[in-house]
Amino acid sequence: MPFPAVINSLMKRNHLLILPFCLGLLFSAADETVPASGTDWISLTSGGGYASVRDLGTSPLRYRGVSLAAGSGYVSDSPVRNWGIGVDVSYAAAFGGDLMYLMHYAKGDFRLHYLRTIREISSPGLKISAGGSLSSAFAFTFNDAYQNASGNFDLFTGLFFSGGMEHAFTRPAIDKKILFLNFRRPARNYSLFCRLDFPLLLAAVRPAYPYVLNGSLNTAEILSRHLFAGGFRLRSKAGLTRILDNGNAVEFAYVWDMLSTGKRDIYLLETARHELLFTLYFRVK
Repeated sequence: MPFPAVINSLMKRNHLLILPFCLGLLFSAADETVPASGTDWISLTSGGGYASVRDLGTSPLRYRGVSLAAGSGYVSDSPVRNWGIGVDVSYAAAFGGDLMYLMHYAKGDFRLHYLRTIREISSPGLKISAGGSLSSAFAFTFNDAYQNASGNFDLFTGLFFSGGMEHAFTRPAIDKKILFLNFRRPARNYSLFCRLDFPLLLAAVRPAYPYVLNGSLNTAEILSRHLFAGGFRLRSKAGLTRILDNGNAVEFAYVWDMLSTGKRDIYLLETARHELLFTLYFRVK
């Protein structure tokens, strides 16, 4: 079975088994209340969207296709600070050359962030925060149409300035009687948010072997890499979170993530992801 088909099959089976269990935990214990001092969560994320990849060390073409994403992490949030740690994994099946060539692009990203609330410009309904984040990622590219340049692995690390804005609001309860029907809807708590990560320092380990369409290289040349600092990466996330009565939460978000290794790289790499993500948050404190 082809690799993308195996991934899709496993994801479908796991979602069918895990999702009902997760939703049961999420909405259970509804008589509990959210701690006023802060809340800690364990998060589970899944989603997908559109991906674009151009890796001159593997192919001169720009490849576009679909992406799948999953992740897990730990988040601690209070009125004065927000910090978290987590791991994201993604896979993209992208086509180039009028759908003649298929590129597989897989990536794992370890992330850590810490933000403090700026009280001077925040208000009870609007929290503005700033801080920093650290990212360390491993990426693998495979395109069997390019022989000696068919496979490639990269390492990326980055230090970012992070800024965020969050607006918390409550949709009021409704209790009306229309003709002989009673319409009731309980009050619900929501949070609109957005966040931007701007690069301060980026470094990468990328291929140093010569790009040859037809030819052969020895093992030392294939594994040769060069380390450099530079490039540009932006990450943004915006979405809506619903806070449940028991302190758990569900979130729908749009994520945009772009990377360009820049002129210091021997073979330019450009990637972009546009994804819709669904996250379950389970309160642990």
